[in-house]
Amino acid sequence: MKQVRLHSRYGGDEFSILLPNSDEQRAGEVAQQIITSLSEPFLFYHHEFVVTPSIGITVFPTHGKSFGTLIKNADLAMYHAKSLGKNNFQFFNDELNAKAQHELDLEIDLRKALEQFQFELYYQPQFNIRTNQLCGAEALMRWIHPEKGIIPPVSFIPLAEETGLIIPMGEWAIRTACQENKKWQKAGYPPITVSVNISAKQFFHSNLVEIVQSALTETELQPKYLELEITESITMNVEHSISTLLELKKIGVKISIDDFGTGYSSLNYLKRLPIDKLKIDQSFIRECPYDINSNTLVRTIIVMAHLLKLQVKAEGVETQDQISFLLEQGCKEAQGYFFSKPIPVPEFESKYMEKRLEL
Repeated sequence: MKQVRLHSRYGGDEFSILLPNSDEQRAGEVAQQIITSLSEPFLFYHHEFVVTPSIGITVFPTHGKSFGTLIKNADLAMYHAKSLGKNNFQFFNDELNAKAQHELDLEIDLRKALEQFQFELYYQPQFNIRTNQLCGAEALMRWIHPEKGIIPPVSFIPLAEETGLIIPMGEWAIRTACQENKKWQKAGYPPITVSVNISAKQFFHSNLVEIVQSALTETELQPKYLELEITESITMNVEHSISTLLELKKIGVKISIDDFGTGYSSLNYLKRLPIDKLKIDQSFIRECPYDINSNTLVRTIIVMAHLLKLQVKAEGVETQDQISFLLEQGCKEAQGYFFSKPIPVPEFESKYMEKRLEL
């Protein structure tokens, strides 16, 4: 006799299936049958579609003794299946539970960090490699946890993006960078441009133009000393991007595309965007000048930028040979560990800003 399956729509594109009197083996078999069936392409209005399901499985009572717990844990297993590339099924396990608890704890700590001002901006110097003079700095966020110490961005930025906390964090970064740059100017240091990274969520889901204008007005920093770094993914929504970028350009700030070459920028879109600079991603610089493919890509980006009348900057520079290669290709600006890692404000002031007074 066939076992009865009870199923229902659980969310927008989520469905739950109940298999009475089944074990892990049976659940795995049914999950594979579903994946195999849905993997068959189907036609809809003369278009062919393929569905790639992600399935999370829990077994009563091993993975929970209540309906709510079983559904929650199945959800965790489903998202784990998604993270592995979709079109597969995963069983819930204690490791997923620990990971979920860790992320929850991290989110709580992240919200506290915003309330308790636990963030600092570190600065990585940027140089004109022809004159060897400081020309700017990139502001990079660091979380100074009272118990865990410095938490690297890779550990909290993805969660901040996922939870939307990146929006208030990004606003804080813009205001703080403007405040600190203006403070340096008031101290008599020769002015530099400070660049701040703008996430896609911040770009599309916040009043970015008003935030930038407010920060500049409050700090009395001239707009030309603030540069906003956007990712290539932002440029995919061309009409919205152009509208927002034009408003920012009216204010007078500079715009650069960060990590250029790693995304999907169309040259047609690129020529339409009101930007000032391309930053060549460090993954291309890393193999220069000894890898012919990397050399060709970097050379092409530099030539293209110049033809479009854009400035170009290399990031991730670590050797003198890379500096020499970039100079030969006409790239004037660079940053990377060859000069300095990102450092806190006091160290940046003593190592770089104060030296400019001596020139």
